[in-house]
Order: sequence, then structure tokens, then C-alpha cells
Amino acid sequence: MICSRYWGGDCRLLVSSPSYDCAEHHAPSWFSGHGKSGGGSHWEAKVQEEIDFPEEILEDPMVTEEMIANAVSHLELKVKLLKSLAKSPNLPMDLFEKVLEVKSVPKRAEKLTEPEMIDLRETAPPVAWLSAYSDKNVPEELWRQICSEVLHMVIGPVPGTVNPDNLRLLCDLRGDPGFHHSLIRAIQKNRAPVELAFRALVGLRESSEVDTWDIAEATRLVSDYVAELNPKY
Repeated sequence: MICSRYWGGDCRLLVSSPSYDCAEHHAPSWFSGHGKSGGGSHWEAKVQEEIDFPEEILEDPMVTEEMIANAVSHLELKVKLLKSLAKSPNLPMDLFEKVLEVKSVPKRAEKLTEPEMIDLRETAPPVAWLSAYSDKNVPEELWRQICSEVLHMVIGPVPGTVNPDNLRLLCDLRGDPGFHHSLIRAIQKNRAPVELAFRALVGLRESSEVDTWDIAEATRLVSDYVAELNPKY
């Protein structure tokens, strides 16, 4: 990886994760942590803060939550950037809500630990339902607290890594048709009780964005699941 790929100009020096800085310190100081950036004949870019931020860096697990927070504080959070932020395993929780607004699910939600679930409820309570997307089990007491909040509408898809114990919790929620479709598929994949599939179907029917195709397709999925579990029927 060379400097100019990320920060403009014609610098051919190598950069490395997580600072993505070169020996001349051409990376923006607000991201790399260094002081004033270097110059030299190899670097011809304009003021670094004017350069589009390389979104692929945000997906690097070595780029910390603090570094991301510092970086995005200097940027306009447009749709493309927010969708890229959703892929970051270290996305700051106070950005979860903005990411969801562009119909993207934060990848970090797939790995939330119990302390992080508590932190999410305190940091962004309207989207605290994302705790149930985790591969860790959500404690019952915490889930009761989450459901007592005014929650934003849930969006899909339910990640394939979701903890099977959380499927029951997700059935308590109401979201867009994509969420309910993915929930039914997750129930089927995990061989969860068929009652959960029926609950997910009811949730889809009550969605404010549902149409006749959504209902027909979800009904077919649930019927196929019932037949799969009970071949004699």
C-alpha cells in the first residue's frame, strides 16, 4: 500500500495499518495521531482535510473506535460513507443510529458483548434492539429494559451469526418486511420452534411497509418450514 492511494498527491512511500501514515507523515493528523503533516517534493495534494476519506480504511479491524470518531468528525456523513461505516468492526456506538438511517446494519452489532449491550442502551437507546443481533445471548433483564424504551423501527437482515436464543427476543419486535423475512429464514436455519416462525409472520403482517407480495412470500416460507418439521403433513 502506498501513501498516494489513500491521501492523494504522488507520494510512493509505503503506509501501514492502523495509522496509514508514511515516513513523511502525509496522513491527516486528526487520523494518524501525528502532529503537522510533512511536505516534500513527492506530495502535491491540497489541504488534507479536503481529500475524500478512504472508506476502505474504516473496515480495518486495527483502526480503533477513537480513530474513527476523530476521522468522521472532520467529514460530512453522506450516504456512501455511512454505508461504509456500517462495515467497521469498531464503529462508535453513537453512530449506529445514523448508519441505520441509510438502511445498513452495523457489523459491530454481530459481536456485542454484554457490557457493550449495556453501553449501547445508554448511548443510543432507540437502536438498542441491535443487541439481539449479537452472537452473544441478551440477558432477560437487559432486554426488558431495552423494550421499555421508544425504539426505532427494526431493519434487516438478521445476521447469520445471531445467537439462536435471541431469535425469540427478535420476534417481540416490529420492523420492515426485510427484517421479518430474514428473521423467518434465521428461525428456519437454526431449527427454532415453529411457534417463533408464526410469531415472525404475525410481525410481518403488522409492518407498516408490508405489501401483498411480502405476506404471500412469508406465508410460503413458514408453510415450507412447517412441512419440513412435520413431513407427514
